[in-house]
Amino acid sequence: MAYKNRLIDTNDSVDFGIQKGEPYKWIFLLDTSYFVWLIENTDICFTNLNLFHLFGNPIIIDEKKINKETTHYLLNLCKDIGVNERKSGSPSYRITIEILANAIDKKIITPDHFIHKKFKFDTKTIQINNTKLENSYPYFNFVNINRDNHLKKIFKI
Repeated sequence: MAYKNRLIDTNDSVDFGIQKGEPYKWIFLLDTSYFVWLIENTDICFTNLNLFHLFGNPIIIDEKKINKETTHYLLNLCKDIGVNERKSGSPSYRITIEILANAIDKKIITPDHFIHKKFKFDTKTIQINNTKLENSYPYFNFVNINRDNHLKKIFKI
């Protein structure tokens, strides 16, 4: 039987897409919707999704703490290093982990601008992941140690 799904370790880094090079645990923490999309729409699966909760609850920007000036600087940073996700019309930029790390390094935002949000995987996501497990093979790519250490230092984890 040919295995078609990649069983990924929580410490590995994604090897494609807009978050390429970012550790999966940080994608879970800082871009949960993309993390769920990866599980539901790619060949990636994990032994136990609940392991990600050991890293803490996802972290999101508290919009109440962001003023117009900060929003402007963040948008410019997105334009400078991000990728426009739309082919036509108004540009749309996803705030990637790289953009967040740059914004924090440049003191555009600080860890105080973030709040934790409660998160639970939907039954659909868990079922998709578990179904993929039946036809998966262990796949290890690289661990982006530099990014992991950088983010741990920023968020004091």
